[in-house]
Amino acid sequence: MTTRIAAAAVCLAALGALSGGADLDAQAVRVQPGLIERAMPDFALPALDGRTIALSQFKGRAVVLVFPRGKVADADGSDPHWCQLCHYQYAELAELEKTTSFRAALNADVLFVLPYGRDEVAEWVSVIPRQVATVDRWRQQVKAWRELLPRPVVFTEGPGATPFPILCDADQAVSKRLGLFTLEWDHAKVEQNVPTVFIVDKLGVIRFKYMSQNTFDRPSASYLVQVIRRLVD
Repeated sequence: MTTRIAAAAVCLAALGALSGGADLDAQAVRVQPGLIERAMPDFALPALDGRTIALSQFKGRAVVLVFPRGKVADADGSDPHWCQLCHYQYAELAELEKTTSFRAALNADVLFVLPYGRDEVAEWVSVIPRQVATVDRWRQQVKAWRELLPRPVVFTEGPGATPFPILCDADQAVSKRLGLFTLEWDHAKVEQNVPTVFIVDKLGVIRFKYMSQNTFDRPSASYLVQVIRRLVD
């Protein structure tokens, strides 16, 4: 119950911040934010590997839905680049899957949704090793980063390096409907999502929601797995 209340407070605060950003009315999109203890609206999106993946196909399994921020930029929109912590988030979950096989153990899946087309998503994946190495360098050089991210993450390229489907929300239909997509947020003017994580139970009901106030307070991979374990125990 404490986890639900805390998550609800976080997502309500983030929605308030979002309302001051992108003009969702101008986008003519009916926002239907995912609410805890409500069914997650179904969607189908193309995956980078060529498949079309629908959320409904995972009924009977818990699903972690991750909407990374994606791009960051300066306040005037200059110097757009990829958020390093978004790549760290993927790599951390991938490493945990490699060492614990938590998906099979907990009857769960993980989906990442990026608000870009296939070419940009492919670029996002291609720079994961470099981005993770950058974060590790920050950890080595700055004590505050070691406290924030207490353990290094190893991301090795090759077969199985990206175990979780990465979906392309090219027209931002899903991200906008959930109230996540914005063109101006966190002092950055660029196409981006407010970083968000949902955990959906085997019936498709949202049991956990986290909407980030910044990129430094997102739950760790091990914490998300603990939440899944509570759902299936």
